[in-house]
Amino acid sequence: MSAVGRKGVTLRDACRLAVGVLAATALLAGAAPARAAGPPPVKKWPADLYGLTNLWEVHLSISAADWKKMQPTRGGFGGPRQPLPEGRVARGGFGFDFDYVRADLVIGNTTLKDVAVRFKGNSTYMMMERSLKRPLKVDLDKNVAGQTFLGSAKLVLNNNVMDATCAREALAYAVYRAAGVPAPRTAFAFVRLSVPGQYDRELVGLYTLIESVERPFLEDRFGSAKGLLLKPEGTGPLSYLGPDWKRYQERYRPKTKASEKAKKKLIALTHLVHHADAERFKREIGRYIDVDEFLRYIAATVVLSSVDSFIGFAHNYYLYLSPKTDRFSIIPWDLDHSFGGLVMLASSKDLMDLSIRQPQLGRNPLVEKLLADETHFASYKAHLRKLLKDGFTPTAIRRDLAAIKAVTDPVRALEKKAVSARGDAWGGWLMGVLMGRPPDLPTFAEKRAASVQAQLDGKSKGTPMRSRWPMGGGPAAALVRPILKEADVNRDRHLTRKEVGDGVKALFATLDKGKKGELDEKVLTAGLEKLLPTLPAGPGRAADKGRAAAQLARAIVERAGKDGKLSEKALLAAAEELFGRHDRDKDGKLSESELVEALQELLPVPRPFDGPMAKPKGVKK
Repeated sequence: MSAVGRKGVTLRDACRLAVGVLAATALLAGAAPARAAGPPPVKKWPADLYGLTNLWEVHLSISAADWKKMQPTRGGFGGPRQPLPEGRVARGGFGFDFDYVRADLVIGNTTLKDVAVRFKGNSTYMMMERSLKRPLKVDLDKNVAGQTFLGSAKLVLNNNVMDATCAREALAYAVYRAAGVPAPRTAFAFVRLSVPGQYDRELVGLYTLIESVERPFLEDRFGSAKGLLLKPEGTGPLSYLGPDWKRYQERYRPKTKASEKAKKKLIALTHLVHHADAERFKREIGRYIDVDEFLRYIAATVVLSSVDSFIGFAHNYYLYLSPKTDRFSIIPWDLDHSFGGLVMLASSKDLMDLSIRQPQLGRNPLVEKLLADETHFASYKAHLRKLLKDGFTPTAIRRDLAAIKAVTDPVRALEKKAVSARGDAWGGWLMGVLMGRPPDLPTFAEKRAASVQAQLDGKSKGTPMRSRWPMGGGPAAALVRPILKEADVNRDRHLTRKEVGDGVKALFATLDKGKKGELDEKVLTAGLEKLLPTLPAGPGRAADKGRAAAQLARAIVERAGKDGKLSEKALLAAAEELFGRHDRDKDGKLSESELVEALQELLPVPRPFDGPMAKPKGVKK
């Protein structure tokens, strides 16, 4: 069996398809069209939508008015951030708001009318903001109930801007599937666009087509789509946010309706992860998560050195509470930085030698507690050994990469001509400065497999995950030093209950200049902004302590205030409640790490590139 676990299309079929594409390309080579040539049509389309080397032609036709409406109205490189309509949450990262518009779609030989299409993505959109090749999401049944293509109602099209190989996602998802993790399938698509007066079947480029995590996926992998699906972002590694579900709604981002039972289950899981001692954690964790499945997820993530994930920035994953097992499962997502691709975070050398015992970035209690248990660690090592034999082998990676290249290289060559003809602008300047160049995939596979094997054999300890950027912990970590400076009276780098209470009283008295006995969000924001130090910008992230102060003030007023006002008594009560939850060892003091956790309950953990971008000089809008 191939290391990447294909479904539906054999490697022989893929090669035949590749030969057909190459032959057709050669026939067209002598022509000199007036505009950039698009890929030749493929005469025989696969029977299944997904397959390692499946290649689909996708043609979107959008009216000029809808194309204009489709462009995001918020965000971008320091762009405008006008308020969203009440109750609306921005559909993209960095404040981008993507509107669905109507379009007609041709995929393969099938025409689908009145589909919905919008842009999507965070950094993958931002990098290509001024280019035609932006990531896309196509909803086939949003306007026409029940409309699907080969069983799928949504098409997720990733533009591969972060991955020069255009193969990382296809190969990485297959490693997860080989590990027995519920993971999406993939294919490839070359996308054309028609907009009256602007584009006529214009070749946009090669995309990776990702199976959407929606009802068909959940029914296929879990036997039911009636559970709770979550897509956490900006919350840290399963952070406990207190007893109020409203806090979880904002950061755990449910994609399906949450029952009261499911809400309590998630809150109890996060509390167990962060506040249970080792004995209680070991006894109860199996009630909340599929432990072996999670160990398989960690094994695949670690062997891929995929640190833009739960083990790194604690994002790019789904959680699903299956109604059949009443336990949470983890589903990987957004793998364009897999195979050691996130070299902005750590060096290629360190990523190829990533420790199997300490692979997490910063504190990640769930990973730490699972791997600290020798029984679970033994199971985890067994999953790693299995992957090194069947799932992640240098020979299979080279073979499958060659099969992908045979199908996609002709399209990429024609895309390059089309991009040049359009004069597209893109984020290449940022990619070069920040990302660096990761190792090629065969080299990574060989060195990573050797490193993991050496660690399993006890010949090496590997390299613990460490960031080359001062971004871990975000604003919460940055607040610790000034808080300790003001409130830690005996200078032991811990805060007692009395020190916390006295500090809260002093802060309130300083801000309540009119002696009204209450503060509003605006006054609290101004005070916290003075307290907060200048934040480290990190890669591509402008320092913005004003935003952090505003977020913290809003969280405090929402939690402890009444009618938008905050009294000293309410602030003291909220501080006492927070203290009690995060004094993990019950010694009556908060250590620096416990203080960071308490503050992270109030402040979201920033994502990579979060915040307005700072453009280098000479780069035009």
